[in-house]
Amino acid sequence: MTPVHEAAMDFPDRFSDLPDYAFPRLRSLLDSHKPGGAPLAMTIGEPQHPYPDWVGPTIANAAAGFGKYPVNEGSEMLLGAISGWISRRYGIAVAPDRLLALNGTREGLYNAAMALCPEAKAGQRPLVLMPNPFYQVYAVAALSVGAEPRYLPATADTGFLPDLDAISPETLNRAAIFYLCSPSNPQGAVASESYLKRLLDLAERHDFRVFADECYSEIWRDTPPPGALAVAEAMRSDPERLVVFNSLSKRSNLPGLRAGFAAAAPNQFAGCASFATMPARRCRCRFRRWPPRRGRTRRTWSRIARSMPRNTTSRTGSWDRCPAMPRRSRVLPVASGRGWRGRGSEAVARDGGAGAARRLSRARRERRKSRQGICQGRHGGPGG
Repeated sequence: MTPVHEAAMDFPDRFSDLPDYAFPRLRSLLDSHKPGGAPLAMTIGEPQHPYPDWVGPTIANAAAGFGKYPVNEGSEMLLGAISGWISRRYGIAVAPDRLLALNGTREGLYNAAMALCPEAKAGQRPLVLMPNPFYQVYAVAALSVGAEPRYLPATADTGFLPDLDAISPETLNRAAIFYLCSPSNPQGAVASESYLKRLLDLAERHDFRVFADECYSEIWRDTPPPGALAVAEAMRSDPERLVVFNSLSKRSNLPGLRAGFAAAAPNQFAGCASFATMPARRCRCRFRRWPPRRGRTRRTWSRIARSMPRNTTSRTGSWDRCPAMPRRSRVLPVASGRGWRGRGSEAVARDGGAGAARRLSRARRERRKSRQGICQGRHGGPGG
């Protein structure tokens, strides 16, 4: 049998310049030395204590719900519980519409950059600022969106936090996102209220967002660390400048549960939620099941058209209220209360010209592929 010569696979090099993570480098330095006791895993900040006793029975009692997909934004009960905890912890009110459930903070820290980082800043490639050492997902997110990671020293000389006064105005003007972990890992440094105020003030003046990674907020001895949400509210900072991330992984020793949240202004979540759940997003448009073609009469077509949301700028039925639907798939035939106005392309051409007629033809082809009113089945439900 003649051997098959397979071509070498091509791999992307977008992440080839990433520096090795601090803990694997430390482990490689220590591996040659005999440990003085039982090794302690420090690779990803994994908790070493048991989680609360009531967690297991609570999960078991809720096992029946695992047979269904959860609500993308988080259930009302979950968001209400998160809102209540923020109120008790920081003394501020954060409405559930400012919260988004996450599969741990790592997912949110990455997806938020994908959804909110602009393609350019001040006419140049945007910068994503982060402390060094840093959580690897910060740099991966920056490179994924085509931004340039800018590592800010967080050493003993700077109090183990980035020195905000040492950042040049040119760097701040190009910055799109500033990642800050407080309390920090691995140093354990805590950003004070004055530090957070200074950072938020710079974000206002230089037009960038602060991503506050607060997953270690409940690990403290004497005084609880201040939270960026409370500081922002006290100084009346623009809520669009801040996204805060937290989870149960560290505070409750539940990293395997993958339960976290993000808190921000509702407008920011419009982009985050759309990215995080596309294309497996449940549409909230009033879709109706299409009747069999043989049974479609003028009255049936009229009923279907009336069930669709209307575009306020034209007389064409549309998907415009559904942000998850691709724009080129939003065109529906022109309809009135008594059925179709005219025949096919001619009716649309009167309102939208030849381009609208072509879109109508495309929409018809897509509807033939799907009998449920959802173009090509792209948004029929959550993905696997």
